[in-house]
Amino acid sequence: RYYNHEYGGVIQDGQRTLVIIDIKPKKKSRKGLATMRLFIDEEASAIVRYECDLTEEGVRMVERKDKGFGSAVASVIYGFSLSYHSFAVRYSYQEYNGKWYLQSGRRHFEILVDSRKRKMDNTLWKSDMLLQITSIDTANQEPITEGDIGDSRDRFASLTTDEYDEDFWENYNVVKTVVPDSLMQ
Repeated sequence: RYYNHEYGGVIQDGQRTLVIIDIKPKKKSRKGLATMRLFIDEEASAIVRYECDLTEEGVRMVERKDKGFGSAVASVIYGFSLSYHSFAVRYSYQEYNGKWYLQSGRRHFEILVDSRKRKMDNTLWKSDMLLQITSIDTANQEPITEGDIGDSRDRFASLTTDEYDEDFWENYNVVKTVVPDSLMQ
């Protein structure tokens, strides 16, 4: 209703043939908040990758939702303002034993920062977050049964804590950032 779906062509990704579908807001659609590109494995009929970027209207909607009373108070106390610029996400999936699993996820945000204290005038702040799955283990896995992960607004908040368990994480790969915060340059 708010989007047009268009065939975007076919590409080869190793041994796989991927069909591309572009999803774009219809002209004059104020409820078309994002553009999306889907990559579908032709043989498996599975989405193996998607790329999503918020439109200007989508960015404005996120900005309105994020800027509440707390943000207004903080901007007065600390003397800064934020103007959202762009949001993009990229997710890819891999097949493992006949099922498809998340392989990687990337979120990219750009926000313009105004701060008299820091002598910043519409300075671009970029944030990139990457999640990379390095292995899949399906043996003896228990479903998540505690918390309200299906209905609550913040689904995984009930399952996470501020505690860091060194013994649990010792055999996992942790990729630490090597790119300094763009505000500190």
